[in-house]
Amino acid sequence: MAVHPYIVDQVRTPTIRSAYRAQFQEWIWMERAHGMMLVKQGLLPEEVWADIRSGLDRVSENLTEEDLDGNLVDIYNVITQRLYKEIGEETGCRLHIGRSRNDMYAACNRMQLRRDVLELTGKLLELMETVLKTAEENMDTVITYYTYGQPAQPGTYGHYLMLLFELFARDYIRFQAAYQNINRSPMGAATGIGTQFPLDPRYTAELLGFDSVIGHSLDAISGADCLLEAECAMAVMSTNLSKAAQDFMFWSSYECRFMDGDSSICSSSSIMPQKKNQICNEMIRIRSGHAIGILADSLALVRNTSLFPNNESNTDIFLIFENGLREALCSLGLLQVVIENTVIRKREAYAYTGNNFTGASTMAEYLAQEYQVPFTQTHHIVGGMIRRLMDADKMDIRYLTGKMMEEVSREVLGQAILMTDRQVQEMLDPVFCLNCKVTGGTPKSEDMAEIIRRGRETLKRLADWHDSCVQKLEEAKRRVS
Repeated sequence: MAVHPYIVDQVRTPTIRSAYRAQFQEWIWMERAHGMMLVKQGLLPEEVWADIRSGLDRVSENLTEEDLDGNLVDIYNVITQRLYKEIGEETGCRLHIGRSRNDMYAACNRMQLRRDVLELTGKLLELMETVLKTAEENMDTVITYYTYGQPAQPGTYGHYLMLLFELFARDYIRFQAAYQNINRSPMGAATGIGTQFPLDPRYTAELLGFDSVIGHSLDAISGADCLLEAECAMAVMSTNLSKAAQDFMFWSSYECRFMDGDSSICSSSSIMPQKKNQICNEMIRIRSGHAIGILADSLALVRNTSLFPNNESNTDIFLIFENGLREALCSLGLLQVVIENTVIRKREAYAYTGNNFTGASTMAEYLAQEYQVPFTQTHHIVGGMIRRLMDADKMDIRYLTGKMMEEVSREVLGQAILMTDRQVQEMLDPVFCLNCKVTGGTPKSEDMAEIIRRGRETLKRLADWHDSCVQKLEEAKRRVS
């Protein structure tokens, strides 16, 4: 019975073309591995397999997107019919033993997804290397840290970048966890209850580069949760990228002015000649919203479906992921470009941090330890001094004096703390503040050296995992080529 032309043109042909672009080589790989397993198990004569293999080679080389026919329902039928055309149906049909489109789609979906995850983690490694290198170069570059949108305490650009490194390392680990669930073979499950043919699913899994075989036959073709897990990791990563982009935009604003992006990563205004817009950071923020939307789309798509095979879980959801992959890869590259082409105006950043009273909490801690009085009281002393400056509209550390310390401390403690103007003002110096910290993991130089050392170890460990996964897949593919 002929399929309605509208369904062919608007549904089947676009779907087949999307599957071709995303998975065609995975389908050929899976066909070859299944054939080799059938030969090993004595289910397919060597001479028949030689003809089939030759036909698959020609299909791989010659089938183009323009050849796709929506009347053939799906990518499986397109490849099968092209194989029949190359070697004849009587020979070509011998390949379809002990399998179903269900376990075949499940296998190719997982093969596509693991490839995508490795592409993402590879790009993430590049960004982490850039972050780590830039952090090493800016270990002592003082900047202002904020809480609730207000200047809070002194920090360093290197320390901030290593925060990004830690976030991205956890993003990477989330992708690793997803990969472990993704890289399991469903082949042999057929339509969910297995087959009477004496297949060797472990051998097929080995040829396809999978780490193991899914042990429950219905689970093998049922779930899309491994994809949702990857999308969750992608959404969290995109959120982290967006937060970093927001910070870079703020630090580059006129209000801060201590960060400056190169003109090559900014745009200008068509009417306001003074503008230097942080377009790359804006694009990162936009794409993070897309990643969250793609996760929401996928969750909505599968939430009311059955655990038995269906198009939503087995086909459409994996095609949705392709859009998110491109967005995430672009965002990773954009942030790398931003970091590589952004400079800190070190003198301005240091002066800004020193003059906005970000050392106030360190001063209160120092006074509490030096004079053996409760921190809450020294907090009141420092706060009282700053309040006087605010009331007098003189919010500048030059107006913070030893006399003011004496007067306010007498009010709070009942006794005076005596210091010179210079001693009072030096307690607000950013470097003094950072060097006072003793709890580890702080922005001071000694702690930063250890943070970066650990970062190097982490980067190597993650890169080694990535290289081993890529190598395993390359070796498996060579075996069936």
